[in-house]
Amino acid sequence: MALSVDSPFDNKALQSYFHDPNFLAVYGSRVFQQTGVDSSRSIVDLIVGIRSTREWHRKNLAEHPQDYTVPEKKLGLYLMKWIQYQGGGINYRARVSVQDQLVKYGTISREDLLRDLREWEMLYVAGRLQKPTLIVKSDPEIEGAMQLNLMHALRAALLTLPSHFTEKELYETITGFSYRGDVRMWVSEDPKKVERIVGGSLEHFKTLYRGAIERRSDVLTTLSEGRFEQDISPEA
Repeated sequence: MALSVDSPFDNKALQSYFHDPNFLAVYGSRVFQQTGVDSSRSIVDLIVGIRSTREWHRKNLAEHPQDYTVPEKKLGLYLMKWIQYQGGGINYRARVSVQDQLVKYGTISREDLLRDLREWEMLYVAGRLQKPTLIVKSDPEIEGAMQLNLMHALRAALLTLPSHFTEKELYETITGFSYRGDVRMWVSEDPKKVERIVGGSLEHFKTLYRGAIERRSDVLTTLSEGRFEQDISPEA
């Protein structure tokens, strides 16, 4: 479901910069406010889904060499492919200037993107797309996989929640999935990051999960605004 949020970019020019990708999403605190966070100096995060990572990086390295580190330029595509599969199937370039915005963008093959959304093989990009994200470009197959990912997240959250819970507790549970086991949460990240993400984008979460919640009406009942009851019987 489309979220009503302004893009910090000229979207057509953005797609051109990234060589007309299959999928393009913008996220981060510059786009989706986090409670208690001054986002004015935050960089913008992007996910770029591409058909062939090897061909894409060959073209991008020729057109935007400033996006790459010296080792990547010297060792080239083999190093980038190795890095990609050490990092959840996605390869990030950080602190790159795009349309006068400082960005961090990650490239992932369309095949890996679809597999993670459907099967949670890495739960890295799938986890990111369980939270509000501005989708600049997609296609019907990816959109279907994203909806399945949301349903997976809702079902997993219901298994961990009690019979009565609030909407905020639901979205915090879903958001927490992709941070569990992430060492950054104990070392450098804000320990209240999950609460800040949900608190700043509660209305966007409601829009994002409205369809999935309606499809789970067989076990999930809305008691009042912001409160739910679920059937936790063995049959359910």
